[in-house]
Amino acid sequence: MIKTVHKKCFNQIKVLFATVLVILSTYLPTYTYSHEIYSYPIRWYTKITEDGKTKLYLKANKDYLDQPFLETYTSSLSNWNNAWSANANYNIHSVSHIKCIDTTYSNANLFFCSASKEWWQQLFNYSYEQYEFLALTENYNIYGTKVDSSTVSSVDRNIGKSIIYLSPYVTSTAYNFIQRRGILMHEMGHAIGLGHPNGTDSRNPYSAQTYGSIMDNYFNEDYPSIHDVYDIEIMYNFNCRY
Repeated sequence: MIKTVHKKCFNQIKVLFATVLVILSTYLPTYTYSHEIYSYPIRWYTKITEDGKTKLYLKANKDYLDQPFLETYTSSLSNWNNAWSANANYNIHSVSHIKCIDTTYSNANLFFCSASKEWWQQLFNYSYEQYEFLALTENYNIYGTKVDSSTVSSVDRNIGKSIIYLSPYVTSTAYNFIQRRGILMHEMGHAIGLGHPNGTDSRNPYSAQTYGSIMDNYFNEDYPSIHDVYDIEIMYNFNCRY
């Protein structure tokens, strides 16, 4: 009888412990990596497997995207698709771990929108920040809850949808084609979890300071750099090497 009671108690403790682990794994960071968009890791949820490779699957839509960004849209998707092959000389995976396609609005999970001046002004409460921000990315989890700095610690962090808003103050006169394309690729990086470079991290041997990054604020990279590719390899456990 005593053994039975002890066994029952032990089983209950095991169930309780497993429940606690599930809760912790949902709401606490799995690890700290300094190049995350937030101090808590967020992860793009939709993936696809092609030729044995797992890829983040970004289904983009441009229905609400206007000039001067519209002309950079296609090459922005293409350059993320080809970021791995563009950095193949660093002996990293030559097959991309990201697949970006253009699709219909109803099928998309990544939306590009050109903001009106009135909406953009209201967003920043008519402050000077309306001129400083070139774009803004909003991430939503698979349940439709917005994930940002105020909610990230308490909600599911699997990203099911992102909306990229582009500033109405970015013009083709002030920003050339490469810079405008860089802004789009930069915001796509935020959508999949990348933050701004903020120093070195021992797990990424390719520093942004030396190798550049599409996540800096210069927007002059043709492709996401080896620094950015390696960040994604680490964040999504793609193992970094062949």
